[in-house]
Amino acid sequence: MINSSYDFIMRSLMFYPDCSLFALIDGLQYERYFGDEIQHEQGVAEPFLNSWPDSRLAFAGPWLFRLNNSVSHREKLKQLAEAIPSVSWIISSESLESLIVHFKSFLNLQLPDGRCALFRFYDPRILAEVEFLLDETHYVQLINRTTFNQRIVKYLNDILGETTSLGGGDHKEPVSPPVDLLPENSTSLN
Repeated sequence: MINSSYDFIMRSLMFYPDCSLFALIDGLQYERYFGDEIQHEQGVAEPFLNSWPDSRLAFAGPWLFRLNNSVSHREKLKQLAEAIPSVSWIISSESLESLIVHFKSFLNLQLPDGRCALFRFYDPRILAEVEFLLDETHYVQLINRTTFNQRIVKYLNDILGETTSLGGGDHKEPVSPPVDLLPENSTSLN
């Protein structure tokens, strides 16, 4: 029996040998739980907020870990995921860098009144509800990649001990969503 989202994602990864395991982390929750900030490791742990002036807040923002060759990070993030909602597991054939570029385009939202806001989709409590927060076009764009024909198989969250699947179930074949309709680096909630 599968006991956690981590166990489920590790089992699922066996069926996708051409993919990598990633963890989308809420940096603030990580820092609060472990008492230390996430340390940047090229190709392993990368912040989304990596350019000035946002880089001053990188520790508290979203981070993406590539976990294929890092057992110590996997164990630590498993512990974090089991303690507090802060980790979303991702299986993808994309590189760490291309996933960050893709997800960063969804960080800044333009509200109907013209103001900008940070869309905390990297918080598993938000990610579990994102299908209901975004219209279908924006939802498909968030979870799928058209340019690289990416497979995002599962986003898994530790919310109420349940595993949440986004994207309508297992995608054994690459999904081809509509052409990107959003301007680069922005998303609208209109």
